[in-house]
Order: sequence, then C-alpha cells, then structure tokens
Amino acid sequence: MQKLKIALVVQRYGLEVNGGAELECRLYAERLTPFYDVTVLTTCAIDYVTWKNEYSAGTEIINGVRVIRFPTDRERNQQSFGKIHEKVMANMGNREEEIEWMEEQGPVSPGLIEYIKNSRDEYASFVFMTYLYYLTFHGLPFVAGKSVLIPTAHDEPPIYLSIFKKIIRNIRTKINGGTYK
Repeated sequence: MQKLKIALVVQRYGLEVNGGAELECRLYAERLTPFYDVTVLTTCAIDYVTWKNEYSAGTEIINGVRVIRFPTDRERNQQSFGKIHEKVMANMGNREEEIEWMEEQGPVSPGLIEYIKNSRDEYASFVFMTYLYYLTFHGLPFVAGKSVLIPTAHDEPPIYLSIFKKIIRNIRTKINGGTYK
C-alpha cells in the first residue's frame, strides 16, 4: 500500500537548529515517516534573527526525512523590523502595518510559497508549524482546506494581531467525516 504524502512547513529545519517549533517539527517528521511519505518544506536559514541563507537549496535526507530547502530572498533588516514591530505592537489593528510587519518578520521565501501553490495536489495534507511567520501567512491560504496549523502560540502580543484571525478562521480540518471551521 502506498503511503499518503504529507508536507510539514516550518521556517527552519536541521539538526543544529534550535527552537521549539523547529524541534517539534523535526520530531513529528521523524516519527511520522514510517507511516507517511513525509516531506519537510523549509528555508535555507539557520538563524531566525537574520534569515541568512546558510544551507544549500534543494533536497536532502535528514534522519530518514526528505527535506526541501528554499532560499530566503533577503535577510531581516533589524532596524526596519524594529521600527514596524514597535509601531504594530503599540497600535494593534492597522491591517496594512500588520502586513508590513509580517513582510519584515520573514523569512521571505516566495520560492517556497510558489512550491506550495504548485504542489498542493501532490500532498494529502500540509502541516504548518507555528503561526508567526511569513511561510504560514502566505502559504496556508493556498492549501487551507487540507491543512493543519500547529500554532505553537504563547500569550504574546503578535497572536492578537488581526492578520492571524483570518488564517485561523480559514483552516478546515476533517475529523471523523465532519468538517470543522
């Protein structure tokens, strides 16, 4: 019997990547591989502060898991991000500023988003790890009907931004034949 193909989407992935969502993603991927055809979609970044491309783009196998890496288009500009971060966290609610915040937050990887868009029919499901980054914000809407979001959310200011309410509302998960919105 052929295994169902699933994709896990996370901003950084690798044995040397430290981070809660990233480690959780790696542990899920490694444990799901015996039961599913698992692919991790991620960037070439190791550092979440800079989003500098440090891994090579392309496909590799890590602990039995297929990992496809896409380059980030730019590193995070700390000065620009700091300014918009302060403004958005103080105002909470101006959608245009929140979208600008998301673009500065990163990791900006249009190639990964294009892959999700063009490959949506190849995978039975997409699992997005954490709500906070560009990849979920821009990638999830293309596959919302067959996605799972593991938000790894904390009681932190960004979770209250209006841009995240729409993402969470648009996810549909089928459970026991029923559809929940």
